[in-house]
Amino acid sequence: MARLKEIQEAVLQMSAPKALRNELIHKLRSERMSYHEDESSWNRSWVAIKKLWASKWNVRAYVSRKLELTHDVVLELTHDAVCMSMLVQESCGDYAFVIHTKNPVTGDPSEIHTRGKLKDLASFLCFSE
Repeated sequence: MARLKEIQEAVLQMSAPKALRNELIHKLRSERMSYHEDESSWNRSWVAIKKLWASKWNVRAYVSRKLELTHDVVLELTHDAVCMSMLVQESCGDYAFVIHTKNPVTGDPSEIHTRGKLKDLASFLCFSE
C-alpha cells in the first residue's frame, strides 16, 4: 500500500503540458463559464485534475479492481482498463447527482445506482427493483 501512496504523490507533482492547459482554458472560455484567467485559478483547477487522476491509486480504488460478485464470479480490472475523467461544469445549486440506469459493475438493468452530493454531504445509494 505504500507504493500506492508513492504513485499518488508522483501524480500530484505533475506539471500540465502547455497544450493541455491551453485546451482546457479554451474550453472553459467557450462554455462561458465564470473562469478567471489568472494563475491562481489555473493552479486550483490543475490541482483538482491531479487529485482526480491520483484517486485511481487510492486503496479503495485499487482493492475495488477485484470484486467478488458471487462465490464463483470475480470481476478483475487491469490498471490500464481504468480511465479517469472529469466533467467540468458550472455548479448552479446545492445539489448534484449522477444516476446510472443500470448497475455499472454488473450491467444489471434491474439495479439503479446513484451518487449524489447535498451541500457538503456526499452519499452513495443503491436501489434494486
